[in-house]
Amino acid sequence: GGSGTQSPNYVATFNNPISWGSPSGGNYTLTVPVSTHGKGLNPIVQILELVGSNYESILIKHTINPSGDIIIQVSQSPDLRFNGKIIVSENN
Repeated sequence: GGSGTQSPNYVATFNNPISWGSPSGGNYTLTVPVSTHGKGLNPIVQILELVGSNYESILIKHTINPSGDIIIQVSQSPDLRFNGKIIVSENN
């Protein structure tokens, strides 16, 4: 067997408050549809927070729905929105 070819990771930055949209049910939500990240139904997701001029890896709850969309939710009160980056790769 040989190694398969993997397409480049999907990488995007997001900004507080613009990217998070309006609150609903006590949470702000940021969604990256499968049609945007293009990494299928079982992607590997890494979320980073902008701290000063550096991005730091954080542990934050996120969901991948049956369609492959990635959903990140944070509390509205206290307001936990942040500036960050998401990296999505294929799960081979």
